[in-house]
Amino acid sequence: MKKIFITGVAGSGKTAVSRVLNALGYKAYDIEDGEHGLFMMVRKDTGERYVDFDNADMEKLNNANWICDLEKLRDFISKQIEEVVFYCGIAHNNEEIMSLFDKSMLLRADPEVITTRLLTREGTDDYANTETGRQRVLSYKDEFEERMIRKGMIAVDANPDSETIARDIINLASI
Repeated sequence: MKKIFITGVAGSGKTAVSRVLNALGYKAYDIEDGEHGLFMMVRKDTGERYVDFDNADMEKLNNANWICDLEKLRDFISKQIEEVVFYCGIAHNNEEIMSLFDKSMLLRADPEVITTRLLTREGTDDYANTETGRQRVLSYKDEFEERMIRKGMIAVDANPDSETIARDIINLASI
């Protein structure tokens, strides 16, 4: 069984690619989706779960880390019965998440593409839906992408439409 992690900054296309992969007959999860209970916002100053977090509040956002509970993710993955499953998401502890997968892929899109997607995104929370939020994403994009590539992630051109990206991922996954 193959387990493939797909990550990228907000607006890179993770959720859209997950939908396309499912439509193409593969099992793909948006692991940040609240229904799975894998992620939580944690206060940087105390390490405790943020109770009253608000993505629109930049002070709170700057004092928060989006963390994946690795034990819950391991348990979630252990239930995989399909030959190939894609898991899409991003967290401050991405490097730890990567270790749970056979392959890890990074969606890389140009800043203009990211901005357009963030301006038109639907079906997600309010993260990066303000100009300040979009600028925040773009401010860490290059450093995050370079760090993920150094850690061994496979870079995927995320500028085209979601179906093209999904097909590229399938090819890169060698399935």
